[in-house]
Amino acid sequence: MNYKTVFVFASPAASEKKTFLGGTAPEDSPYWIDGLAFAAQTEAACNQLDTEGFEVISITEITRGSSEGLIHGGAGWSVTHGVLITARRVTR
Repeated sequence: MNYKTVFVFASPAASEKKTFLGGTAPEDSPYWIDGLAFAAQTEAACNQLDTEGFEVISITEITRGSSEGLIHGGAGWSVTHGVLITARRVTR
């Protein structure tokens, strides 16, 4: 195998929502990712590829989103879903 591709999933960031009685409760946000954790996971994946004898040649962002309400004048949104890391085997 001369090439290898790895997908790194971007976990949603925790946020707080208002509860029925006025308190708050944690929930995953569909609009934000945990950037620090995502960066660490991406770095770990690149380092693992290097350990296996591969050189990273591209990192491509994959986004997801919605256009709910766009037909009625609303706005759409997108957020990073993850990245595809493509690497090539290094011949030494």
